[in-house]
Amino acid sequence: MSWRKGEGNLISTVTTVTTVTATFAVGTALGILATVLLISLLAAKEVVMADPRRALRALGKSLDVGIAPLLLAFMLTVAVKILEILA
Repeated sequence: MSWRKGEGNLISTVTTVTTVTATFAVGTALGILATVLLISLLAAKEVVMADPRRALRALGKSLDVGIAPLLLAFMLTVAVKILEILA
């Protein structure tokens, strides 16, 4: 088995492209999952906060713990998508 000059570069390029493609696919899937979870939590909070019972209103306020980081992740995802379009 003989190696000619430059043959190793092709393998390296294919590996890099495959890794980048897989990373983008996982990132997109996580972005979609985070968005769906955010929408679900926001809807649940609206339903729970409309109820006059004190226990359910407390649950609605505790949903903010999950909503805040997901909202930040959503804003970051939107910013990245806008930058992808502009670049």
